[in-house]
Amino acid sequence: MGRTPAVVALALGAAVAGFAGCESTDAREQVVATWVEALAVPGHRAFADAAAALAERSAAACADDAPRGADIDAARDAWRAARSRWKALDVFGIGPYDAYPDRLGPHIDFRPLRVERIEARLADPPTADDIDDVGAAERGLPAIEFLLWGAEAPWPGARCQYLVAATADTARLAEALRVAWTDDFAGQLLAPDGDPYADSEAVFGALLNRMGDLILVIRDDRLGRPLGDKAGGVPQPQLVESPFSDRSLDDIRDALDTVWAMYAGAPGRPGLAAMPQVLARRAVDEASTVEVNVDARFRRAYAEARVALDGISSPLAEAVVESPARVRAAIAALGQLQTVIQVDLTGVLAVQLAFGSGDGD
Repeated sequence: MGRTPAVVALALGAAVAGFAGCESTDAREQVVATWVEALAVPGHRAFADAAAALAERSAAACADDAPRGADIDAARDAWRAARSRWKALDVFGIGPYDAYPDRLGPHIDFRPLRVERIEARLADPPTADDIDDVGAAERGLPAIEFLLWGAEAPWPGARCQYLVAATADTARLAEALRVAWTDDFAGQLLAPDGDPYADSEAVFGALLNRMGDLILVIRDDRLGRPLGDKAGGVPQPQLVESPFSDRSLDDIRDALDTVWAMYAGAPGRPGLAAMPQVLARRAVDEASTVEVNVDARFRRAYAEARVALDGISSPLAEAVVESPARVRAAIAALGQLQTVIQVDLTGVLAVQLAFGSGDGD
């Protein structure tokens, strides 16, 4: 399966025992608590810390008139770390992520990146005092990636000024998002009072739907679009995420790690895999004597999706041109995982399927 998921599977028997005698609503509340308290809140904290470290590393790299290669490499490593933490939050792109007027998420990660605008701004780069006036397409993690890897401007001067301003801005936005989640939105999810969710059933359904919608976005937008599915079959390698660092596939894996954690649970905390409805064995169809449960289907589909992604051996921007069949195989495998979530899981858990409009970019 390639990389081990970031959060390991829980001791399933203990988790199931924890649900014994619980009403369905109580079990769902426990799972939502895992998602919020063990995944979303610490995930936003980790991203805020990583964004602050990125700002520090970038400032250190630009402290001298001629940044050393080791300092630039350290800033790039810090960007990779922040990007990993950010993509692990994909499934939680709700609430303060896109709520007006702040719309914190799109200012952190707007796509598609407007490279020509960033290059134009290098003639008169923003500072920490005025970067808040810069458009979303010219700030945040994608812009920082371009400044660290893709810009042709020399390191001293304008490039460094832009980088320092952009990383400080992203650290500020990441902290604002952490505060919004920790101090307000998490409480709304754990104790809904009608705004924005009517009750715990609505929260559970919304987050379960986010899992399936995220897989759809990965298939259609992050793999299918660069493959050329929306351009008459002509590959569009420039549309991959994280193109300058060649991190596009790791972006997808980080997002899937959290989908796995929502299913398997966190240490000592139950996920979907602990719910009796998911574990109950059922006939494959009315005429079949073969029995299977949704748990087995999910685990198989998830493993096959990871294997298919790991089968793409080159950076995604190259693979969509040179190895399109492997990218297509990953899309198909992710389609099976999407089906398990949006048909099997929503079915046994009596959650109404609601397709989202995208990932909020």
